[in-house]
Amino acid sequence: MPQFHNTININASPDKAWTVVGNLAAVNRWVPMLSDAKVEGTQRVCTLADGSGHMRESIRDYSNEKRSYAYTIIEGPLPAKNYRGSFAVMPHGKGSVVVWETDFDLLDPAQEDEVTRLFEGIYAQCLDSLKQLIEKS
Repeated sequence: MPQFHNTININASPDKAWTVVGNLAAVNRWVPMLSDAKVEGTQRVCTLADGSGHMRESIRDYSNEKRSYAYTIIEGPLPAKNYRGSFAVMPHGKGSVVVWETDFDLLDPAQEDEVTRLFEGIYAQCLDSLKQLIEKS
């Protein structure tokens, strides 16, 4: 089971960073693979930018006070199942740090190295985009 613990330091207050991270319907502003996102009750539906479909996520433990939430992907074209993730924004020096943790089971365990490299690249690209969006706003 691949597990990822990703962090990025942001030159902005935790409250400012949370206004972006915590805006569930605007995740497409910093996840380049998404063209749209909308919230339907406790679920988020994200449209893939390449036109290949969508992902449906279940959002839980959303907390403005803690600046965090967790999610599971319940539908989507991933090489994985049982995908779980969480975001948290915390103070760090004069700015903040965003923590993105994920784990999932592989559909084909023989592809673990390939899938791990794929996801590492995706997470790095998304966090870089997130940092730029927060710091420029």
